[in-house]
Amino acid sequence: MGAEMKTTISSLIIIAYFFGFILPAHASGDKSNRTQDQFKEIMASRDPIAMWTLARHPYTPKEVLTELSRDEGEWSNARRGVANNPNAPKDILERLADDTDSSVRFNVGNNPNSPKNVLEKLSHDQVTVVRCIVSENPKTPKSTLHYLSRDPDSFVRMCLASNTHTPKEVLTELSRDGADIVGVQVGENRNTPRNVLISMAKDNSFAVRLSVAGNPNTPKKILFELLQTEGDNELMRRIILENATFRK
Repeated sequence: MGAEMKTTISSLIIIAYFFGFILPAHASGDKSNRTQDQFKEIMASRDPIAMWTLARHPYTPKEVLTELSRDEGEWSNARRGVANNPNAPKDILERLADDTDSSVRFNVGNNPNSPKNVLEKLSHDQVTVVRCIVSENPKTPKSTLHYLSRDPDSFVRMCLASNTHTPKEVLTELSRDGADIVGVQVGENRNTPRNVLISMAKDNSFAVRLSVAGNPNTPKKILFELLQTEGDNELMRRIILENATFRK
């Protein structure tokens, strides 16, 4: 009965957070004290879901985030939540970038508030998905994106090619990558230069040519040429006819 009651209390607290019933930490007087008591109640509960929710909440005070970022609880829920919090202080994110749990480092790499030096460090991470998420972060410095374009794992280069913030010169380089999963993302990227799309329309890979056919920045002339040469393919024909540029 006691365990059930504890779970119910934690669940109610979580619901209160999601629907905004718990007051901001900057509230004054009794309201502020009540908020602090609620924070303490969640910490004392050791409920992993409640702690994860608290760690991600935008009103959670820095001192609570600091404590949560050092939590060694099951599944690293608290640390993962802090690493995912866009309001997490930069010094905490810098420390979590060295966390032994790759899912924590992944969240730091995905965090829009992560400092550039942290994103640069994580671009060298041994875990592929961490480097991949860094390549997709809009705050990742251009120099780091250039570095990731030479990553030995095609999955990382694919993620980089899908990022609309990737510099045009990097997309140009990736258009010659040779791996279909990379070429397809370059062909779909709306930041890819038109001259690159024109060249990729003659790629040996059907999947790459198909991605170019669906890009609204592909010149209409090129779409007509693809329709003439590959219009017998039902998928290619449909993609071209659905392209907004073709319909203009």
